[in-house]
Amino acid sequence: MKNKGSKFPSRGGVPRSGGVVRLGGEFSMKKLPLGIQSFKDIKNGGYVYADKTQFVYNLLNQAKYYFLSRPRRFGKSLLLDTIAEAFSGDKALFEGLYIYDTDFGFEKHPILRLDMSNISNETPKAFKDSLSGELLKRIRSEGLDIDILCDHEPSGVRGGCGNISIGGQDRRNA
Repeated sequence: MKNKGSKFPSRGGVPRSGGVVRLGGEFSMKKLPLGIQSFKDIKNGGYVYADKTQFVYNLLNQAKYYFLSRPRRFGKSLLLDTIAEAFSGDKALFEGLYIYDTDFGFEKHPILRLDMSNISNETPKAFKDSLSGELLKRIRSEGLDIDILCDHEPSGVRGGCGNISIGGQDRRNA
């Protein structure tokens, strides 16, 4: 179906181009999301969004491991935020995008965000302690029932290491 006087085919009133919207009979350009790395802010703020959710769907369903090695300013943070939103359980946020009409379940899962710029890396031991401590803090701040197996107690974190279990179920050999 085509909008009258438009070269952009629509899908339920949403232009496929993603960048042109009809406002009271006239077409205008959507705003560019310069510097915005939040999928939710882009979708709810009326910004242009190139639908990459087919890649997200394939990433989540087809392979076991991925290494994201894109250059700086190439959308890694937005991609990871899009994945996090998919695991937040908010299916309505993806309406009109590829993944919305797939068999992806949109079940809510815990999401841990780590800012690696806060992780000490002066020595391998400092890195291991800092990363272990940050993980334990994030796990606790989310209220997750997870114990982590450590060969030592990370600096600045008390009573954190034990067996790996999620919800009381042993995961050491999982």
